[in-house]
Amino acid sequence: TGTYETPAALAFRGGSWSEKRAFAATGILVRHPKGNLLIDTGFGRNVERQLTLLPSLQQSPHHLGTPIIDRLAKADADAITAIIPTHAHWDHISGVDDFHGLPVMVNDAGQRFIDSHGEGTEVLNSFHGVTYRTYHFDGGSYLGFPSSHDVYSDGSVVIVPAPGHTPDSVVVFVNLPSGKRYAFVGDLVWQMEGLTRPAEKPWMMRFLIGEDRSEIRTAIARIRAATKLYPQITAVPAHDGRAFSSIAIYPASTR
Repeated sequence: TGTYETPAALAFRGGSWSEKRAFAATGILVRHPKGNLLIDTGFGRNVERQLTLLPSLQQSPHHLGTPIIDRLAKADADAITAIIPTHAHWDHISGVDDFHGLPVMVNDAGQRFIDSHGEGTEVLNSFHGVTYRTYHFDGGSYLGFPSSHDVYSDGSVVIVPAPGHTPDSVVVFVNLPSGKRYAFVGDLVWQMEGLTRPAEKPWMMRFLIGEDRSEIRTAIARIRAATKLYPQITAVPAHDGRAFSSIAIYPASTR
């Protein structure tokens, strides 16, 4: 749905100041017989107005693409049953404002984070009439994470808690009938190097965001262990376009 640029030095520890990285603003459409889901929404139709709600330091130069609402054919939009944000930051939920009345799935920590009206929730709290559907981590351990929530009770979409970047951050595992598996890790890391090196975000960015370094390192270790044990799992940081190369791009609407 768009991109914004930053030096690699601000994307992961050890990155170069001279190398630019284009951060992707993305959303994932998951098709399921019981109803389709969106994981994150990227930039929505009103992102320019929403950006004015943020502190000036967070208003990065950006390039707009096509919002998800305009990419989806009408039949697909009607079939979406819920949105699962990996967390509540603006560049993951901007498009929620375009899907009026569509339930937004949040865990208990997410509801508390949103209700706090703290930094990072400004854009989501500016939306009117958002319907939240609270879920609980009522399942057992999953791939090294201590608890889980099986969205459809069939193992196809499983959410696990991964706080650290924000209190409500989650990883969403999507398991396809083909055997291919994805771990959508949100902003646990911003670029693939965060997992492959591994290298968490630079200290300055962690400080500005207010991340919990211990929680981040624990979740990185869990994802690395899961992908080593199950090579069919592809870990996908929300802002690294390279990680999406094996996923089909939904065509722009011709309406």
